[in-house]
Amino acid sequence: MMIKKNFFPRMAHLLRNVHDRHVIEMAAEMDEELKEACLAIWQWDEEGFTEEQKIQITMAMHDGGLGLRSLQQIAAAAYLGSWGLVGE
Repeated sequence: MMIKKNFFPRMAHLLRNVHDRHVIEMAAEMDEELKEACLAIWQWDEEGFTEEQKIQITMAMHDGGLGLRSLQQIAAAAYLGSWGLVGE
């Protein structure tokens, strides 16, 4: 919960304002760091998550997930959405 409240708003701000290769790469790295942090917090083995578990981590809470959205997946939509607000 602390990660979601403190980290994601800052990253969302960056993703809304800058869209280039370096930001997308950084978003992918941050997604992996978040998964590693979850492994460490839950004290799971080194094998990591299954593909189904990785999907469930990024699913919305009302769909049975943890609600930790993949930054890489939302990067383009965040940038385009910010431009949509400029046009209003």
